[in-house]
Amino acid sequence: MLSKNKIDVDYYLNLADEGIPYNKIREKLVAKGYEADKISTIMRLVDNQIQAKLAVKQNNNQSWTVAGIGAIMLVLGLGITIYTYALGASQFVITYGLILGGLGTLISGLSKIRK
Repeated sequence: MLSKNKIDVDYYLNLADEGIPYNKIREKLVAKGYEADKISTIMRLVDNQIQAKLAVKQNNNQSWTVAGIGAIMLVLGLGITIYTYALGASQFVITYGLILGGLGTLISGLSKIRK
């Protein structure tokens, strides 16, 4: 059993990971009779962890958007090139800018996704 001087901070961080609301974690600390300064310290750590996870999630959403735009550019560039070649004319369009730009954007977006 832990004394009141030694608080199992990891337990409360795990509660936040499990999706327990911020106010419920605070209520658990108050119910155990911890001092206000210790509660504030633990809640600050929990809040920092929640904010860090939200930042990673937002970054991942943006990275997937960038990767999606890159994929669209790549497919569009390849589509235009293949279409103009399939027309059978003596000249056709190679959209290397769109293809390479799309490929670069796709790789950039995928490389920034974090777990």
